[in-house]
Amino acid sequence: MAARSQSGDQDATPASLLQRLSQQALEVAKKARRHRKSLSGDNHYGNRFADLKSRATEAFEQLAALSTGDATTLAELIAVVFHPNTDASDRLRNQRELTSALRRISRASNAPAQIPASSTNFIPPSILDDSKRSYIVAIGRQLNGCYQNGWRDASMVMMRRLLEIAIIEAFEHKGIALKIKGAHYVLGVDINPADIEKARQVAAQHGLEDKVLFIDKTTAEHKNSFDVVISQNSMEHFDNPALALEEMKSLLTENGVLFITFGPLWYAPYGSHMNFFTKLPWVNILFSEKTVMNVRKRFREETIEKLTYTEAGLNKITVNKFEKIIKDSGLRVKFLKYRCVKELDFLGRLPAVRELFINQIDCIVLK
Repeated sequence: MAARSQSGDQDATPASLLQRLSQQALEVAKKARRHRKSLSGDNHYGNRFADLKSRATEAFEQLAALSTGDATTLAELIAVVFHPNTDASDRLRNQRELTSALRRISRASNAPAQIPASSTNFIPPSILDDSKRSYIVAIGRQLNGCYQNGWRDASMVMMRRLLEIAIIEAFEHKGIALKIKGAHYVLGVDINPADIEKARQVAAQHGLEDKVLFIDKTTAEHKNSFDVVISQNSMEHFDNPALALEEMKSLLTENGVLFITFGPLWYAPYGSHMNFFTKLPWVNILFSEKTVMNVRKRFREETIEKLTYTEAGLNKITVNKFEKIIKDSGLRVKFLKYRCVKELDFLGRLPAVRELFINQIDCIVLK
């Protein structure tokens, strides 16, 4: 079979090729956005982007033996970078994480694995080593790498992933792991049919189609049957967040736990979710809805002529509204953390300005 004639592909290592392809993906996406072309359409940019994705997949498959943690991390980052509908800011952030991970893996393959002693680590390397878990060490290293490079948003993403794994480890340590795997099942709920189908395919590939299910809405048979319910980055998008919370509550068993994390909130600097085309904060406060939506149309293909924030999937939830929803739900708050911009969390304790600076809410509630 004839080899590809792409310039430089044959001489490049899979890791360096992946880095170059991801950078090219950024450039193609930028040009497509400038010319208002869809990356998923049958046009020059869409076809070019599809070719880059195909070559990236081939390069990933040619990488030397990877740990489960590294393989999972790279696969997730590649999927985001080369997805045609990824926001510009998300694509750039994930491309940087991908580059950092590939460089780390390349260094590890050419030298004994070491964690440099540095005072700038977010998590001390000794703690990671003590875990005796290669996937925890891998994610912890990525977290430290993001932190050292000043990528605070990426650091929080990796921290969230590390916390999720820590929860599972805690369940296993306490001998109650069957509450989250094995004895019961995991149910994913999404409104996007394409994402649901893709998730089902991934589950099938891992032989988990009987234990990990995906649906577009819950039914009466799901009531009072889950020990843990997780809502991640969704609360600001629900049409009716109070009703959504009530539904999540109804899914919990008597001693069930509900984890909620989301942001940015409406009055936070980028609460309008328009940072994919502007870095100017508080555009939803500084400009009219009509003005913001007219500019948005230059960067997104819209089917609605007069788009509103609500139609764009934003319910304008604020800190006060969320607190009232939780209070009215009758759920008991076990943990509540307000995360402010630039890590200035003390601003969350100042009533006069907290709505403007609380960027994310992490909450654990009990039934």
